[in-house]
Amino acid sequence: MPDGGEIQRDIVERPESVLVLPVSYKQTVLLVEEYDLGAGTWLLTLPGGKVTDSTAEGIYQQAVQELREETGYRPGRLEKLLDLYSHPGYIGHRVHLFVAHDLEWDPLEMEDGEDIKVQTFTLEEALNATKQDYRFDPEAALALWLYFGENRSAV
Repeated sequence: MPDGGEIQRDIVERPESVLVLPVSYKQTVLLVEEYDLGAGTWLLTLPGGKVTDSTAEGIYQQAVQELREETGYRPGRLEKLLDLYSHPGYIGHRVHLFVAHDLEWDPLEMEDGEDIKVQTFTLEEALNATKQDYRFDPEAALALWLYFGENRSAV
């Protein structure tokens, strides 16, 4: 502990990851629906994956790669939204949230074992879906609400 004391806790260590909120024409957003093994159900989330190079350029490139693999689109512009610790207290996991704009079709082949359905929502529809029990990955919901907070006139 910071004061020099000791406690015993179980902590799950995960590699840092990226999540990308793709914003398309007229403030529509692309979300991915995929089966979450931990939750045991299909959840709406954002394209993303684990970071293999923790440099700023490596994180940026990983965000572009994940977006292209999972949605088929390359961002014309990629902006950092927020860096956060996911589920602090029991999981050691850094997450880098991005917003992708000016999307261009430029797909990469999806990784083996990924079963992803890309869905298009208006920003309002996506925000409403975050309020449905067990429908949304919490980090993806946070990214949507942060984006909305910065772009209130969009809805």
